[in-house]
Amino acid sequence: MVTDPQKLLTPPSNLYLSRAHCYLRLSKPLPALSDANKALKLEPTCLQAKVTKAEALYNLLMFEKALVMFTKLL
Repeated sequence: MVTDPQKLLTPPSNLYLSRAHCYLRLSKPLPALSDANKALKLEPTCLQAKVTKAEALYNLLMFEKALVMFTKLL
């Protein structure tokens, strides 16, 4: 059993991001937003995490916050 995150083959931010995508496909935007935020905390420059966060905000009907996120990506 791996107990040290440094020994993982996949960076932890990618694991959170993958789970966030799964939550979005299951129409569970709140946990998706939480995981996207965790991925961004670990890797603040991750473009895909920012897109996932914006998608989760959109699905939570937080249109203004989603628009701000999408605009920052342009």
